[in-house]
Amino acid sequence: MNARTDLAGPVASTDHQARFLEAADAIGCRLVRDALWHGERCTWMVWTKQSVGSAFPSCYRAAPGGLYLGVAGIALFLNRLARLTGDARQAAAAAGALAQVQARIGHDDRRAYGFYTGSSGAAWALIDAAGVNGEARWKEAGMRALHDLAGNAVLEASLDLLDGQAGFAAVLASVAAAEGDQVLADAAACVADQLVASAVRDRDQVSWPGQQAQSANLVGLSHGTTGIALALLEVDQIRPAARYREAVAGALRYERACYSPAHRNWPDFRAAPEAPCAEPGHVVAWCHGATGMGMARLRMLELMPSEQALLAEVDAALATTVAALNAPIEPGVADVSLCHGISGLNEFLLMAARQCAHPAAASAVLAVGDMLLRGWHARNLPWGCGIPHCGETPSLLTGTAGIGHHFLRLHDPAIPSVLLPPKTLAPARADSIPTSTGAAS
Repeated sequence: MNARTDLAGPVASTDHQARFLEAADAIGCRLVRDALWHGERCTWMVWTKQSVGSAFPSCYRAAPGGLYLGVAGIALFLNRLARLTGDARQAAAAAGALAQVQARIGHDDRRAYGFYTGSSGAAWALIDAAGVNGEARWKEAGMRALHDLAGNAVLEASLDLLDGQAGFAAVLASVAAAEGDQVLADAAACVADQLVASAVRDRDQVSWPGQQAQSANLVGLSHGTTGIALALLEVDQIRPAARYREAVAGALRYERACYSPAHRNWPDFRAAPEAPCAEPGHVVAWCHGATGMGMARLRMLELMPSEQALLAEVDAALATTVAALNAPIEPGVADVSLCHGISGLNEFLLMAARQCAHPAAASAVLAVGDMLLRGWHARNLPWGCGIPHCGETPSLLTGTAGIGHHFLRLHDPAIPSVLLPPKTLAPARADSIPTSTGAAS
């Protein structure tokens, strides 16, 4: 890899790890303070945007259940944080949030099965919690919920990683591999087959339609072709199939045809209703554009190490992400969120530094972390969150729980990122989990 990381910053000091955990702890303590309790369960109020006719106003509401905006994401952060701090209040709030997730999950709409916004991600958060704190009740609840979804989810509409079939397939495959669960493996393959059948084919290129107005099928991680291709690769780890690899190869060809060398980025084909013919922009974020594309390609390199063209694309994504981080950043104003803010950009550098032993990226990661400590934490400024024109919000992808989780990862990079679905680790003693006789539909 050859990407230059020019981001200036001080050399990391020996107390950085402690300072990063201190910042995460401070965020966790505020989340504990702001929790709303009812019996043994707790939740939070969150900012979001909500479609009302042709308008998209801000909305302050009780947190939904999922990872992206809701209680499951906050619970995930607090649970991982409490393991490191030993803070009983944080552990209690994590348990209260997990209890809220468990109470809600059985009542969710069967069409809301997505990983980041729906029930499958909430179920996975329960399973993850058990792996962190050792409480088997959370794993049992999460596995029950996933099995229920495997048999009863109504697969329609969204195909993407954020709230559609791709994220659902990826989490089913990951848990199936970890548990040796044939029913979940069958369900993952079933969803993957539907994704392949839903693909749009143009000569040797493959892409997928989205739900929103767009001038072409989207590229990108959260809503676009890359996220769907990545999910197919994850399923391929437990149920190898030529049709999955062929679809992924076609998806890479589509995205390479869309790539803009002038922008060192992939276009955002979302079309504004008032300007449907405008030239596409080139966003630099996890959700759209170079940063998320780079993250996906790092994981694809693990799954397809012979696909060396991915290395050059990671380099391009790194260069573009670093350029975005080198732009002027104003504490108290800038967006620090994971979805489309500074923490999300820095997560990509952290992934590259860890996976590729990239020393310049590692240095840049610490420089960004130090800037966040000096610019916000040390000055006790409100964290810039990802809902425009609103204040702090506790959500994982758009708010303070996600910023806190980034500090946890700066403290200990071995903590898994939440910006990719959980990795599918192929079964150790076989090439795949065999098909069961009673496959879920």
